[in-house]
Amino acid sequence: MVLHRSSWTVIWKWFVSINRNMKKVVCFLTFLTFSFILSLVCYAQFVVTPNGIKTAEGKNYIVIKVEGKDKSSLYNDVLKYISMSYVSPKDVISSVESEMISVNGISKIKDRAITYDMNYTIVFEFRDGRLKCSAPGINTMTGFIGDRQYELTLNEYNGGFGSVCKVGIFNKRGDLCREVAKESIETFFNGLIVSLQRYLSECSKEDDW
Repeated sequence: MVLHRSSWTVIWKWFVSINRNMKKVVCFLTFLTFSFILSLVCYAQFVVTPNGIKTAEGKNYIVIKVEGKDKSSLYNDVLKYISMSYVSPKDVISSVESEMISVNGISKIKDRAITYDMNYTIVFEFRDGRLKCSAPGINTMTGFIGDRQYELTLNEYNGGFGSVCKVGIFNKRGDLCREVAKESIETFFNGLIVSLQRYLSECSKEDDW
């Protein structure tokens, strides 16, 4: 069967139209991906250093601004968020009404062949329109390979001697030794802050009716 020239013209126009639409879709998806990455860069504040967790600017806290919320409302919103995020909230929360919430939680942290249980503390303090998040404090990070117990630290080693083998994310010179563990810790805490900030933003929208 031989196609008439007009048929080829229709097919060509159809192909060009599909190609243009695909370019638009690719551009749109690229924009969404870039926006998502940019949002994480903007909100991801905490980094693991040899001297503990700090912001990229070296501070021990970050401040989240929430317009139109007094300290009491912010306190209640954060309390609700924590209650939804943890299996047993009453076991991880200590607080002072409308002033401070301290969370003592546990999360899984990956490092090469070992998964550690990280026990951490993070404190939230409240003012009208502002929420202060302290840099998380890591209490312990423990894991096992068989019956052998390991403790992940910032920069301590014991050479495998003793009942617990201590390994450091950094060496004594401050050089990074365990990039996977570092990234795992940062991803967890920054994800927590991003999630909290989005929740507070949604709460503000719900209040505006």
